[in-house]
Amino acid sequence: MTSTNEKPNPFACLMTRQEFCDAYGILYRTAEMMAHKGQGPRVTKLGRKAYYHVDDITAWIESQRAKSAERFAGAAA
Repeated sequence: MTSTNEKPNPFACLMTRQEFCDAYGILYRTAEMMAHKGQGPRVTKLGRKAYYHVDDITAWIESQRAKSAERFAGAAA
């Protein structure tokens, strides 16, 4: 039986760096370098671990799509 007093997991919307890499086919070291350079999705540090919020990943992917569309539009002109 589920209790009505259960609180939602505040970390359910976060992915570890390894989960992010596994899900999107990115090398772990590449994700580290992107974070170090301020590229890629925004990183949240909790203790010594890096986490990515799913909304930040989605926003980053959309920005990459926009950049890609601009590049192809500029190349076609």
